[in-house]
Amino acid sequence: MQSGAAGASDSPAAGPFDAIVLAGGRASRLGGRDKPALVFRGEALLDHAITAAAGAGAAVVVVVGPERPRDGHRPLDLAPGEPDHSPPSARVRWAIESPRFGGPAAALGAGMGILTAPDRAGAPGEWVLVLAADLPFAREAVPALLAALHDACAVDAATLDGVIAVDADGRDQPLLGVYRAESLGAALAVYDDLAGMPLRRVIGPLVLGRRTLGGRLTVDVDEPADAAALGIALGEAPGTSPGTAP
Repeated sequence: MQSGAAGASDSPAAGPFDAIVLAGGRASRLGGRDKPALVFRGEALLDHAITAAAGAGAAVVVVVGPERPRDGHRPLDLAPGEPDHSPPSARVRWAIESPRFGGPAAALGAGMGILTAPDRAGAPGEWVLVLAADLPFAREAVPALLAALHDACAVDAATLDGVIAVDADGRDQPLLGVYRAESLGAALAVYDDLAGMPLRRVIGPLVLGRRTLGGRLTVDVDEPADAAALGIALGEAPGTSPGTAP
């Protein structure tokens, strides 16, 4: 797959970037609970992901999932009612994959559609940061991932299509990665219907670097035991995800 050279930039991602946060799954292993709304350290998991992307410099953050109220960029050390004078956050947009619950490949297709839409403000970024919405330590993982991209671009910017995280057990984590936008868009466009398409098949042709992120950086919340280990109370989120029939 053809890839352009990375642009010169002081960005840790070796060029301007946007972000896609996947927040629309069924969470079947959590009994269909609204997983992005689960609260970790006083903040919804979804807000951890959005703040991680925006804080790292994403120009636009697309959340693929039901739109919901959020206050993710408000510093946690502010007292209730205290004015927030922090810098403006990245622009947050929302999308829904078609069909609903069509899987991560379909969700990425929906997100890329927003990022490349004619009505977006500014030019699309050269790179796309991809995050699942159930990464409690996204704020730590994202800078490490972008640093890995910077290192990889220094070695071979011409052919690199992105970098994905690898967990401590050696498993690829494609929903914690940063991809060249042109390459990811072309990989998605190969398929007329992305619903149910395995993401690993879609990104298989891409030239991807890999960076092992040990410790807690790749921890996610898939099962009740994961939530319990992190002190996340399942009762703090609605019993079903938005748009899911009870």
